Amino acid sequence: MSSILEEWMGKGFHPMAMIDSNSADINESKLREFNDLHGLSELIKAGRDSTTAPPTYARGKQRIDFILGDEHIKRAIVHSGSLELHDGLKASDHTMQFLDLDEKLLFRDDSFTPMPGYHREFKLYDTKRKTQFLEHLQEAYERQRIAERVDEIASKMEEKNYASNEDIDAYNKLDEEIVELIRSAAAKVGRVDFAHLISA
Repeated sequence: MSSILEEWMGKGFHPMAMIDSNSADINESKLREFNDLHGLSELIKAGRDSTTAPPTYARGKQRIDFILGDEHIKRAIVHSGSLELHDGLKASDHTMQFLDLDEKLLFRDDSFTPMPGYHREFKLYDTKRKTQFLEHLQEAYERQRIAERVDEIASKMEEKNYASNEDIDAYNKLDEEIVELIRSAAAKVGRVDFAHLISA
């Protein structure tokens, strides 16, 4: 689960994980460690007025069903809880968990709110464009063999145990090329059609 969460969080998404932890290896202490590692919260408990949440299993007092999410989802919680046993689903020995979310808070995307003219450019807090920027840059690095060329220059200097003027020139030229690739990738994702915006 960790690798899946890291993959989708890295793409700018806010995944929710629902866990039926019948395994004896999973308890609330281990769950807290997992949540801390990935920046998650236990949403059923977070959405209640009290600090506790009801048991979720008919044959015990332990909670073995959880819904996990990050701070973005946690802020959108309106109410959460657990129904009584057999409410809604007669054949289950688990209680049904519910989570009510404010859709406006959950799906709001401030990164695409129209900005003043002087502020309209690529920003690091724009997660989607940041991801696109890294993808464009990676493609350019591979196309121009940047990593291999860096290694070639480093190997030459290591073999001679010093940097000649030729090595320094090659290094500076490659450094300028990398800067231009970064600027080009940022420009590609920073292009926006502002035709729909109306200036006062």
